[in-house]
Amino acid sequence: QFPLTDMVSQRVNRFKLDDQIAIDFDCTGTVVRLRPITELVIYRIVNELITNVYKHAKASKAYIQFVYRENSLVVTVEDDGAGFSDAPTEGIGLRSIRLRSAYIRAQLKMESDDKGTLIILEIPYEDNKQ
Repeated sequence: QFPLTDMVSQRVNRFKLDDQIAIDFDCTGTVVRLRPITELVIYRIVNELITNVYKHAKASKAYIQFVYRENSLVVTVEDDGAGFSDAPTEGIGLRSIRLRSAYIRAQLKMESDDKGTLIILEIPYEDNKQ
């Protein structure tokens, strides 16, 4: 019942209470309300990514951005941490992110090296709008 941007903002603010990582959230464009299930899936993906940054990345900074475009929502989560390899031993968290992305027909791109990680999720409005 709460807008997705508000839920993510609240989650980020809770993590900001920990001085371990400087984390910021930004939203640009005109917010488009998506189906409640789609917004819940996006929230869970973002939450998993934030959790991964805190647990595994050894990052000092993280940045989450929502860009509401004409035909899609682009969500990026970026950190300056240790990165990860796309090894066959991919954990349950990353598998969950992949499955959830497929469920909402989102394109998922993951780039990671020893300088950090960038996750880009593009969710088309088609079939996902309220």
